[in-house]
Amino acid sequence: MNTTTFDFNDGNGPVPAHRHPNGGGWVAETATAADTAYVGPDAQVYGNARVSGNAQVSGKATVYDNARVSGKARVSGKARVSGKATVSGKATVYSNAQVYDNAWVYGNAQVYDDAAVYGKAEVYGNAQVYGNARVAKSSDITWGCTGGYRWTVVVGPEPTLIYGCEAHPIEWWRNAPDDLSQRHGHLEIHNSNWRAVLALAEVWLSGRDAPTEGTP
Repeated sequence: MNTTTFDFNDGNGPVPAHRHPNGGGWVAETATAADTAYVGPDAQVYGNARVSGNAQVSGKATVYDNARVSGKARVSGKARVSGKATVSGKATVYSNAQVYDNAWVYGNAQVYDDAAVYGKAEVYGNAQVYGNARVAKSSDITWGCTGGYRWTVVVGPEPTLIYGCEAHPIEWWRNAPDDLSQRHGHLEIHNSNWRAVLALAEVWLSGRDAPTEGTP
């Protein structure tokens, strides 16, 4: 009897694997992907990874090592979930994002673009991590929306504020150029918006009151 194999390009060469019945993606025999889950034709699940519930792995996304994707979570694009990371609930990880180590992304959280969540970080609720943001180790995160722009504050070795398409350490924002909004083709009012967000972030980082969602 011939054994079907597939090379996941992880250095182990061709290993026993099969096409997932719901989507047709490759699943290593050492991994588990429930029939209720979806593994798209170009997606891969290997190592000791587990995909359960109604989770979806699509595009060219990969789930491997001892990673877990469960619930109604979605991993797509060229995203990678590895190590002992978990993506659960209705969380989404897409584009070129990475979730690895012991990180946990859950709730309605989103991780996308070239962002990475790792260490023992937790991203949850309605938080969004994007751009080149890094959430690591014991990082914490809060978020809101000001002037129609979603913002995120990431606390870690170097606290970071993400506002619109700009993601920089808090220190950078303290000395941000006065014409930052105009550089993006926005009105002057956006300068006051990001400054208001910076003020909220400073308060939250000082350990006083956490910022609240909405326009300050």
